[in-house]
Amino acid sequence: RKRLAGLIEHIAATKTRYVRCIKPNENKTPRVTDHMVTMRQLGSAGIVTAINISKNIFPNQLPYDIVWDRFHCLSKTDIDPQLDYMEKSALLLSDVFKESERFVKG
Repeated sequence: RKRLAGLIEHIAATKTRYVRCIKPNENKTPRVTDHMVTMRQLGSAGIVTAINISKNIFPNQLPYDIVWDRFHCLSKTDIDPQLDYMEKSALLLSDVFKESERFVKG
């Protein structure tokens, strides 16, 4: 009983974090992303809603090279690697969002 009470006390004193693993595709194939599968998981976990709320409250700006490095995996088209980061990022965002009002270049 003392050990259980000690465990409960320890858990109560810590910050619990929840980690949600997102599967990129149904077959668990490396380096293959099924966007619909991923978005369905993010939507059901409430992540999409949280992102929409936070982007309205805390808009951010990222340098083009960081946008490209972090998000080029989301593109469904091949983008010429010879382009500069600004051009690659603009093509990437146009491909991913399809609606130009969802992002602003600058």
